[in-house]
Amino acid sequence: NPFRTRELFAMFGINLSEVDYYNQNKDNVNQIVVKRNNILHHNDDASDLSNQDILNYLTEIKKYCKNLDEQVECKITNRNHCV
Repeated sequence: NPFRTRELFAMFGINLSEVDYYNQNKDNVNQIVVKRNNILHHNDDASDLSNQDILNYLTEIKKYCKNLDEQVECKITNRNHCV
C-alpha cells in the first residue's frame, strides 16, 4: 500500500511526500489495494467491478509503479559516491 511504500522509500532517503504524482494518486492506489485485499482475503465477489474497471486499475498501477521507479532512478543517478 502507498503508506508502507512511503515508509520504505524514506529508509532509502526518498521522500515521497514531496512528490506531486504520489500525493495526487496515493488514495486511488490505496483503494485499489484495499479492493484487491477484500477480494482475496474477505470473500468479496467483486461483482461491482467491470472488465473496464480492472483495465483502468491496471493502467493506474502501472503509472504509479513507473513513477516510483523514476524516483529510485533519480536517487541513483544523483547519488554521491561514498566509496
